[in-house]
Amino acid sequence: METTCLCKAVTVKVSQNWLDGKQHGQICHCYNCRKVSGTGMPMGATNLIVDRSTVTISGELYLFEDYDTSTGKPVHRYFCKVCCNPIKSESHLVPDSIILKMGIFEHVPKPKSEGFAQERQAWGQPVAPDVEQLQGTSYD
Repeated sequence: METTCLCKAVTVKVSQNWLDGKQHGQICHCYNCRKVSGTGMPMGATNLIVDRSTVTISGELYLFEDYDTSTGKPVHRYFCKVCCNPIKSESHLVPDSIILKMGIFEHVPKPKSEGFAQERQAWGQPVAPDVEQLQGTSYD
């Protein structure tokens, strides 16, 4: 799978095809992910957690260290330095993984779970009955 940011200055290549018909990734309803993704919709931010060794990213990225987390340890959030498109996050909870922002891909897999489901907008609903609803997050 290969994609670019909005201005095409950053290219992301993932060696594994995540469009295999199985559920992958997570919709995150936490306030910070909603802010970063720019959505207040019940969909939240869509994240795909992949092994670091399967991803190649080229182009300049801007790093924002987000310390407003439940653990107090930072989530490193990376954006295209030109168009500011969110590209990835990195967390101490998954040191061997990269959390890709699925919004940069044209097609995305059905999510496996919804993280911080209790923070979903009151008027929102789960995306599907077979998508696990979590009170926190899961990086499976």
